[in-house]
Amino acid sequence: MTTTATATATATTAVPYITAFAGELVNHPLVFRYSDEARAIRLSYVVPDENDWQFGVLLARHGRIQTGLPCRGRVHTRRQWRCMAHGLCLHCGEPAVESGSGRFWWVIHDGPGTDLERGYTGTPPTCRACIPAQLARRPRVGGSRPWIGTAVLAEPYAVLADTYQRGVGGALLDEQGVTIQLEEFRRLEKALAHRLIVSLGDLRAERPPS
Repeated sequence: MTTTATATATATTAVPYITAFAGELVNHPLVFRYSDEARAIRLSYVVPDENDWQFGVLLARHGRIQTGLPCRGRVHTRRQWRCMAHGLCLHCGEPAVESGSGRFWWVIHDGPGTDLERGYTGTPPTCRACIPAQLARRPRVGGSRPWIGTAVLAEPYAVLADTYQRGVGGALLDEQGVTIQLEEFRRLEKALAHRLIVSLGDLRAERPPS
């Protein structure tokens, strides 16, 4: 029989679902080119694909085969996006909704893409079962404790992205880690999105489940 301590230790050492692996990191050149769809010049990959854009912004590319070591602190954009869009747990990748209440648990640290006073975050939900493991992995960041609570299903609000400008021979990095709202169409055309940011409804601080 597996003890509670053993189960917790196993969950703690598991790699979170949204973590990128070394074998998934790619470096595809970026350019600016005219888009018939957007009717504007926008950021693009040299060899574009119709699935490269969501909400009018270019998404960072990653491989899909989890090889090599996990890259601590690096997020796989597509998996993070999937968690945000479908309410999946960032740790296990399973639905994070609480049955019966329709609410989601969140474990949120301050950082780029997060402003709880304004009610938005770039951190996906954490299901109740994975909260102890998530707290064990990141108990504090910068000396501050995470906010733990629940909210109703989130709505797409913005992206956490790097912005580029046109330069000789391609696209030149301008700013890193900026929050761009989805209604800022002209800024989105110059951005490479790394995370989807959502607005949270009816936030309630909660005690961590035991």
